[in-house]
Amino acid sequence: MRRIAIGLGAVAVLSIGTAIATGAIPNSDGTVNVCYVKSTGAVRVIDTGQGCKNSENPLNLVSQVQKPRQYQVLGEFSSVSAGGFAVVEASCAVGDVPTGGGYFINGPVGSTISSEHMSNNQRGWSVTVDNETAGTVNVAAQAMCLDYTP
Repeated sequence: MRRIAIGLGAVAVLSIGTAIATGAIPNSDGTVNVCYVKSTGAVRVIDTGQGCKNSENPLNLVSQVQKPRQYQVLGEFSSVSAGGFAVVEASCAVGDVPTGGGYFINGPVGSTISSEHMSNNQRGWSVTVDNETAGTVNVAAQAMCLDYTP
């Protein structure tokens, strides 16, 4: 009975030790600390506060897992005269990904948004407005964008 209790205690200690060792990887700044053997290049992951052996060199890796930053771009307002139409666009920064969009419009009631979609260059949002009123309408496109840069 005593051997079983000692065995279970050792398993519990090993389990807790493993949870503590892996719980802090990657570090809060997104890095992973590793040691590599100078002669063979073999790598082992270490926790914050642990050091490398004399036969090893330290190396910090940056985790590639990241959340994209979401942002909005409001394009320039365009004035559309009575009976006229316009296409307005809002573009994301080069290299970023548009995920959708919308528009802002003000003026007399009666104007029609005939289309809104990803812009032809795939970098933003495009809106077409038909002003079927007797007055001027102001319209601007809005793009929703994702930035994946680190």
